[in-house]
Amino acid sequence: MDKKRLNEFPTDPGVYLMKDVHGKVLYVGKAKNIRRRIADYFSGRDTRPAIPILLSHLHHIDTIVTHLEVEAVILEHNLIKKHRPKYNVIFRDDKSFVSLRLTEGAWPKLEIVRTRILKKGRYFGPYPSAKAARHTLDYVRRLFPLRQCSDREFRSRVRPCILHDMHRCLAPCVRACSEKDYAKMVDKTVAFLKGKDKTVVRDLYREMQRLSDLLEFEKAAVHLKTIREIEKTLEKQKIDRISNLDADAIGLYREKSTVILSLLCCRQGRVMDAHHFFLGAVDLQRDDQVISSFLMQYYEGASHIPPLILIPEKLKFKDALLEWLCGMAKKRICLSHPQRGQRKALLDMAFFNAKAACAKHFDETSRLERNLLQLQERLHLKRYPRHIECIDNSSFGGKDPVSCIVSFCDGKKEKKGYRTYNVRGFDDYAAVKEVLQRRFKRGVKLPDLLIIDGGLAHLNVAMRVLENLNVVSVDVIAIAKEKGKHTRGMTKERIFLPGRKNPILLSPRSSLLFFLQVVRDEAHRFALQFQKKKRSKQFMK
Repeated sequence: MDKKRLNEFPTDPGVYLMKDVHGKVLYVGKAKNIRRRIADYFSGRDTRPAIPILLSHLHHIDTIVTHLEVEAVILEHNLIKKHRPKYNVIFRDDKSFVSLRLTEGAWPKLEIVRTRILKKGRYFGPYPSAKAARHTLDYVRRLFPLRQCSDREFRSRVRPCILHDMHRCLAPCVRACSEKDYAKMVDKTVAFLKGKDKTVVRDLYREMQRLSDLLEFEKAAVHLKTIREIEKTLEKQKIDRISNLDADAIGLYREKSTVILSLLCCRQGRVMDAHHFFLGAVDLQRDDQVISSFLMQYYEGASHIPPLILIPEKLKFKDALLEWLCGMAKKRICLSHPQRGQRKALLDMAFFNAKAACAKHFDETSRLERNLLQLQERLHLKRYPRHIECIDNSSFGGKDPVSCIVSFCDGKKEKKGYRTYNVRGFDDYAAVKEVLQRRFKRGVKLPDLLIIDGGLAHLNVAMRVLENLNVVSVDVIAIAKEKGKHTRGMTKERIFLPGRKNPILLSPRSSLLFFLQVVRDEAHRFALQFQKKKRSKQFMK
């Protein structure tokens, strides 16, 4: 792009899209003055390390003018979601975070939802982890036994289900409880999900005492059990920072080119949960830009936005972002950057959580790197095994043969590289030959290391296939259990290398062997899963 054309850009607020020669969007940014902001990239005032890399791929810049700053903030967010530019912060895919929804009607139920089109009901969340949401749902269902059946089952049921016998449901479907009692249980559920644990416990104590006075000891015992469960949870939570206020505190920590964000959820003055978000290379983004992007993506469509959000940096577009948050929450929201006091202590806690998560992340990464370096050295590989694929076959008594390939990148599973194959015949060696021919004829993203689940004969078959296809850049090994030999309960593994008759025997306690077993066992699990699925379809047919 020619610098002389800078005067052609408008001086209004808006959004600019940096594109390459093919028209692909590289970066989306917002500005109060578009011309001045774009000039910063070429004048040297923007000193971020990744700017020269971005400019080297830049061909032209498109602009969209807006009337207000808040319109620029929203437009930037929507364009990032649409184009998913390489140099922008993208925390997640197009799916929204999961939430808990309490349905409307006389007999509400609690369920997990993941949707942007909000149906009628009360929402709690969002939960960045679906696992955390399911754990919360299961715990709440144990404490407050609301119905779990669908509306259709609810209308047609004539007798209680097994959940009623397990004391996990009040059985409103057969009117085993009154509408008033069910409504009280719903109110307790809502109060608990809002973080009002102490209020719920106090009400339960009063209800338990009332039932005891009426000599209804069985019902009182149920309340006592619920009280003990909640108190056990409260005992684990000793942090009490900012009176009874609901707040989210965001901590940001940078290490090399990685950014870690930690979100502490504080409800009723107590820290209820912590979530960590890992980003890769975001050198192009300043801390305030990362935080702004996170706030837009995390709270978009959120069922509950706390009245106070603590942030570690002053935001350039704070007023516009605040206006957007208030519109989403339909109430007043405060974005605070505290310098002292209890709120600063909570913000510091979020920072130390991010730092601890970063240390854990890099410890795991360095451990995986050491394993891969040891793998290259110990097995005399020609290439660093950054990308590993493993092949395994499976059949049911010689019937329904299938094969699969699993993929690992930098020592971690790469699910997008998993492949399944239906193979002809029941010969294990023929299956290896067929699958490798189908895989490597495509020539797409060849692995650095191919692992065969089998012995020396399987390895020789694989080597002949690669030789016929003229594939010379892939290292190949085979791994097989040594039958009948165990070391203190641990099966020895034999590792076969090309051109070597005798296998390599690694120590049963070797971390390198453990890594190879993880890869091999994942291939075995995936092949078995596919084989069962195929057999099940044939059985149903």
